[in-house]
Amino acid sequence: MTSQNKQWQDVKENYLKLIEKKLAQVDHPRRAEILANVSEHLDSKYAELTEEKQNWETFQQIITEMGPPEEYAELLNVDGHGISNSEKRLLADQIHNLESSIRSQFILLAIFWWIGFPLSIIGSFIPPIEILGAMAIVTTTVFWCILLYRHWLVLQGHGARTTPGRAVGFGFIPIYCFYWWFVAYAGLATDTNRYLEEIGITHCRMSYRLAITDCVLSILLCTVGLIPVVGAIVLIPAMIVGYILIVQQRNCVLAILHYNDNN
Repeated sequence: MTSQNKQWQDVKENYLKLIEKKLAQVDHPRRAEILANVSEHLDSKYAELTEEKQNWETFQQIITEMGPPEEYAELLNVDGHGISNSEKRLLADQIHNLESSIRSQFILLAIFWWIGFPLSIIGSFIPPIEILGAMAIVTTTVFWCILLYRHWLVLQGHGARTTPGRAVGFGFIPIYCFYWWFVAYAGLATDTNRYLEEIGITHCRMSYRLAITDCVLSILLCTVGLIPVVGAIVLIPAMIVGYILIVQQRNCVLAILHYNDNN
């Protein structure tokens, strides 16, 4: 453990002890949950610091931004009539971090998308290139699954027909996935558009027909697409349709997060 890390641990523990002392004055079942959330949030703040910023002044700035310990006791006294400034800060920081993560990961998704699909198409005619294409496609799939998970995550509690874990996980079950993709993508378009309409967001939507088309193309890729030349032909529309769909996903997720941040 470095001296900076030890110094941070001391600052963090002292702050958590002060919060714990204030929370002890309130008889509420969420005391441990609040303390754990604050501790986790402090760890994420510290993890974002570069080595140059790991100093006493920055540590104190983080503690100041987290707010006075008594506000966390105030949070438990709200009793459903609103939220305290401390919880507002926690929620706002979490939303901002998620927005930033989605934007940066989408850039990587787009890069690997436009590397992997073209290489896979070319690889149908030049086998050695197909290996590079397959590696890029695997990476693309990982980032796509992360986006899908987060998309379903922001819909939880707002009429979502499935959970994020099922949306992603069931899509890898052989044969059954052919049905599930329609739930995870076409169903996602329906649930997203309904929620966007409910909260009054009009500038973005997911295309239901495009989602259906993407599911059909995905099934073709996993069946007749295993034939090299046929696979290359199906990959072309799948590449275009799929990319339009993930752009719509990103825009919808960011719009919902922006709405949540303002409310």
